[in-house]
Amino acid sequence: AYVRGGDYRLTSWWQPTEERVRLDAYFIDKFEVTNREYKEFINAGGYLKRQFWKYPFVKDGKSLTWEEAMLTFKDRTGLPGPRNWSSQDFPEGKTEHPVTDVTWYEAAAYAAFRGKQLPTIFQWEKAARGARAVSGAAQLMPWSFMAETETVDHRANFKGQGSMPVASLEFGMSPYGCYHMAGNVSEWCLNERASGFMTGGGSW
Repeated sequence: AYVRGGDYRLTSWWQPTEERVRLDAYFIDKFEVTNREYKEFINAGGYLKRQFWKYPFVKDGKSLTWEEAMLTFKDRTGLPGPRNWSSQDFPEGKTEHPVTDVTWYEAAAYAAFRGKQLPTIFQWEKAARGARAVSGAAQLMPWSFMAETETVDHRANFKGQGSMPVASLEFGMSPYGCYHMAGNVSEWCLNERASGFMTGGGSW
């Protein structure tokens, strides 16, 4: 999805800064990364190729070598991959669901594999909200302001029963045509803060 450039200031209630930044125009994926797409990264040797892992590894305040870090990214059977996979394969029936249980480092490596990078929190939120700002007590969602009596069942996955396919609930898309920027799964952003790397959106 194409997002116009311009000045942007975060408006979320948990905003880490009130700084206004200048964004160049950019593209952002319309959909969350699917299990099918992430498996392509694994099948292409993504966990074996250092060129995709561009950032220093830190765990519990300690720096890790590439070899040490790779030992921590294991699925249930001890093979490289998301924590909830087995034998480098995703749960049955979840082909088009978003990949979950990956660290920020894995998400960043996947993005590099695709020739992309994780969005900054400024890029993520602008793609989710457009240029609109929150006013008063109204709650601004990707699709617009939400009335107190409105149900979100046809707009966002907040049912607490697990993820949904990434192309579902088109009535909840953002002004730029991005899906599931509220609900479904939280999404990694490029920025780091004292407590760890930042995420956008909210999960089911």
